[in-house]
Amino acid sequence: MKWVPLGQWPLWAQFSLAISVATVVLVLWVGEMAAERDDRYLREKIEDQKNQLLDNLTVIASDAIAAEDVSLLRHLANEIGESDSSIHSLEVLNAQKRLLVRWIRPVAPGSELLILKERTVLLDGVRRGFINAIVDLTPAVMEVSARAHETRIAMAFVLLLVALTVVGMIYNLAILPLGELDKRLSLLRKGEIRADLELKGAAEFQHIAVALNGFANQILERQTIDLQHREELSRLNSSYLRFVPKQFLEFLNHKSVIEVQHGEQVERNMTVLFSDIRSFTSISEKLGAQQT
Repeated sequence: MKWVPLGQWPLWAQFSLAISVATVVLVLWVGEMAAERDDRYLREKIEDQKNQLLDNLTVIASDAIAAEDVSLLRHLANEIGESDSSIHSLEVLNAQKRLLVRWIRPVAPGSELLILKERTVLLDGVRRGFINAIVDLTPAVMEVSARAHETRIAMAFVLLLVALTVVGMIYNLAILPLGELDKRLSLLRKGEIRADLELKGAAEFQHIAVALNGFANQILERQTIDLQHREELSRLNSSYLRFVPKQFLEFLNHKSVIEVQHGEQVERNMTVLFSDIRSFTSISEKLGAQQT
């Protein structure tokens, strides 16, 4: 199969390719923008929710942290961890940063984690401990990815409909008239002159059709005039041949009497036959022109 350079493709094929590439690029770009926006929004939302959770835990567990009540703190940590599937780890430390309670949910390798800002537990203005938490964003990120994928599919479908509509409009308004114009110019190059071109679409194509038809009419009129001149010249030559025989022109190497120049002559050895009618002069004197 011979490869045809892109520049030699039909106009409709080049235009369709350009629209297709632009549609794919637009779908990918908008999809990525939507995915980044959703991801940023989800991260901010989750971070706000978990920060609020830690703030509440700081208030609720402040007395237990101050008293280093490990049993109560473990109960609170287990309750929060089990009720919230996005919590990866939860740590409670005393004022000296000694670990009191740690709750951990295992995560798969490569999971995306978000470390929340450490909370300081204050009681009567005195620092009593700290609370740290890490959130697993993997399920939320997967949800965003799935949503972005659905968005890309929906946008691809919509943009495909728009692209097909645009291609159809431009095909009818521009490509079809250009194709008709190309066919008519090909006929003109072959010598087939016609003045019945009709181009649909934009007004500019109609103006081109009017101009091309006018040009064709001028050519047809000129051809008609040339044909008339040739016929007249042919009749004129035939008339001249009645007075100047064709053999005389052949002696001078000419095809038409109009080619003969003043004073042109050729010498040839010839035999001349002279014949006369007896008493023709006296007879013709008694006859009129028509009878003679």
